[in-house]
Amino acid sequence: MEDVPLKLARQRLGKLHSDAIHGRHIKITRHGSDAAVLVPETDYQEYQALKREKIQAAVVAEIQHIAPYVENGELPPGYEALTREQAVEGERFA
Repeated sequence: MEDVPLKLARQRLGKLHSDAIHGRHIKITRHGSDAAVLVPETDYQEYQALKREKIQAAVVAEIQHIAPYVENGELPPGYEALTREQAVEGERFA
């Protein structure tokens, strides 16, 4: 992956775009940090799909964890409940 300072990236945007289309990943930095990465759109779409799969897997795992409690009419550990008055007043758990 090529590191390119933002100032230089502005001057070379056309070439960087072409490089990204052809599979290169280019990291653009500002003052040596605050990185953004140019990647081919197919790589980005794959990343988004993997991210969705990871989120879905976490949701399914959480549902499987709490389902037995809910089926028994119990509150799962870590799922404290607020009264309606507490919620209206804006109370939150730490």
